[in-house]
Amino acid sequence: MENNLYYVKMSNEIYGPYSAEEMGNFNIPDDTPITTNPDGEWCTFMQLGFSHNTQEESWQVSEADRERWDAIDKKRNAQKDILFGLLWCIGGIIVTMITYNNASDGGTYIIAWGAILFGGIQFLKGLFHYF
Repeated sequence: MENNLYYVKMSNEIYGPYSAEEMGNFNIPDDTPITTNPDGEWCTFMQLGFSHNTQEESWQVSEADRERWDAIDKKRNAQKDILFGLLWCIGGIIVTMITYNNASDGGTYIIAWGAILFGGIQFLKGLFHYF
């Protein structure tokens, strides 16, 4: 179960994915719908083998949990922006270098400035949101 990522449905909103370790940090009632595939079947928190006690009968997402989930999601999105920004930028530089080397006999070459610029902006955006 530790390698799975989980999605949580609360108030018709779906949060996630979260690791089992992250799930243990939230105060989630036993009857909360949880899944590893948002398009598949939903189980309850208790059916998936998580355990904790909830005293409240009618439960809503606490502001602290919502902020924690948003922070985790923000950090994951920032990591994706950093990774894909680097890939685009490096890819653009590689295309430029290869075509420049092939054009050393006086041919034409491509400066992939769009990929370099897009990747650089996406990378910087990711760094900004990560920290």
